[in-house]
Amino acid sequence: MAEAFLRKYAGEHFEVYSAGFDPQPINPLTLKVMNEIGFDLSSQYSKDLKQFLGKTHFGIVITVCANAEAKCPTMPGVSTRLYWPFEDPAKSPGTEEEKLAKFREVRDQINAKIKTWLKEREFRKALSPWNHSHSQPENPLFSLRYCLGFRARATAALVQRA
Repeated sequence: MAEAFLRKYAGEHFEVYSAGFDPQPINPLTLKVMNEIGFDLSSQYSKDLKQFLGKTHFGIVITVCANAEAKCPTMPGVSTRLYWPFEDPAKSPGTEEEKLAKFREVRDQINAKIKTWLKEREFRKALSPWNHSHSQPENPLFSLRYCLGFRARATAALVQRA
């Protein structure tokens, strides 16, 4: 989710990557709640962090869960490392509707955090009010499940939950 939002709002400023320690297929509820707001992630897949280590330089690394933060290796050349703890909606108990509500809640939290962070960094692109319309975004976007990274055009790396 975070990768999709970051690509939409500041894709011309960041090369955005996402990866995890134990990549799993993207949760169908993630696909559903992102599709509700016009993001088609159906062709995206989770990537292993190992495919980037030692091959891609990241200026910014953002981890988005405690497990990823604890496991995320030191990456040479990273100028900024951030930790944005979000609850894992896949671990939420309840009915399908209750789980969907949790996925929407976390989606909206991620969206708000990215917008705030970009405003703090003074990125102005596409930060118009986000709504729940079903219109398609300008470009196909990729899915970040749980850890975020950036390289500087900047480059960003995202690390997923284990």
